[in-house]
Amino acid sequence: MRRVILTFVSMAVIWGAMGYLLRSGNFDAAFVMFAVCGFFGWPVLYKLTPSLFVFVVIFIPWTQILIYVLVKIILAVMIGFFAAPFVVGKKLGAVQKGPLLKWRL
Repeated sequence: MRRVILTFVSMAVIWGAMGYLLRSGNFDAAFVMFAVCGFFGWPVLYKLTPSLFVFVVIFIPWTQILIYVLVKIILAVMIGFFAAPFVVGKKLGAVQKGPLLKWRL
């Protein structure tokens, strides 16, 4: 139950921060948020297409490899926008009560 609540809280924080940064015109900070979402989305995307990159590197020209990598980065950011709250909620839900943490999450 704690993990579900933390997932929804992290979803509200991540999506709310992204919406606020884009509306306020702070595109540098929004770029950092996009990069963080890409960081969380890359492993999810890799689980969907694990051996495709080896096939692509061996059999297609360099220009198409660059296009493939750019498309994969864009997809990782888009998937990471939805995967990041779940990963953060999972990590926060695994935190145990320590000496500095007097209340339960």
